[in-house]
Amino acid sequence: MTMVGAAACQGFAVLISDRLVTLSRQGTYAGPHDLLANKTVVYLGRDCALIFGFAGTAYLAGIPTDEWIAQVLWGKEFQRYPDGRLPTAVGGKGDGPRGLNQVLLTLRRKLSVTPGGKGVTLLVSGWWSRRRRRLIPILVKFSGNDAGFASPTMKLRPPRSRINLAQEVIGILPTADVIQAAQKEPRPQPRNGFEYADYVISIFTSVIRRTAASDPGVGPHVTAVTIPHPSNRRVTCRFDPFAEHSARIGSGSHEARIPVAFTPWVVSELGFQSAMVLSGIQSFKRKFGSWTIEYLGCPPRVDIDTSVPSFIADQQRRPMPG
Repeated sequence: MTMVGAAACQGFAVLISDRLVTLSRQGTYAGPHDLLANKTVVYLGRDCALIFGFAGTAYLAGIPTDEWIAQVLWGKEFQRYPDGRLPTAVGGKGDGPRGLNQVLLTLRRKLSVTPGGKGVTLLVSGWWSRRRRRLIPILVKFSGNDAGFASPTMKLRPPRSRINLAQEVIGILPTADVIQAAQKEPRPQPRNGFEYADYVISIFTSVIRRTAASDPGVGPHVTAVTIPHPSNRRVTCRFDPFAEHSARIGSGSHEARIPVAFTPWVVSELGFQSAMVLSGIQSFKRKFGSWTIEYLGCPPRVDIDTSVPSFIADQQRRPMPG
């Protein structure tokens, strides 16, 4: 199973997801399959900027569900290198749906006809540019079984704020005790929109980790994506591991340990970027047209030989279990 949370208001849209994929036999938990699976896709469209998260079936049409979502948004099958790896980034135009309504309707229709798709629930947070360029924060969820789209009914207001914050969770739902304990943890009170986004992410992250401590279907490693008001033309992606992740390069006396982080998919009308692993990099930025995507999450370098270069590569995923 999994836990994915999202929130949206007039200042920002965020989505937070764990990264655990588990095995299930006859509806019963059968152990972990992938501790670091990506479950997040960022989409920058003609009239929208969206973050997708999912719960349910981890593989569709023989590929990871996040890759399947990105492929639907791109509109054609991704071309791989002869060794099976995906390119980290490709420019040019895809053949995917255009505009918010087409995007959501296409995904729902394809889920309904793809084997296993009716077992997937999508949670979408982001922004929609309506007529006269009015920017509206949106938060919806749907599955291949749904006839429509559900908007969240829970609207909470951060402390000392006039912001109405819509929130939603899919997958394993947290208990009231877990939510209350997470909210009571000491953390700085937000003073502006950017800090409110971090405040919400902090609470969701705590809820996910507190649930993971007692439920093997939820993992403690987290990916969080934030889209501030689109006038900023910026997306921030943060990998927040429960424990440091590192890669060892070399051998013997020349061995070095390099912190690593993971990124979500990014799809736009100008190209796509696959889910990647970053090594030896504390932050990394990439332009998609007028948008800037910033990736955060590599911890400070520890015991690292500075002569070892940083690298970026597509994330190798575990194959679909037989």
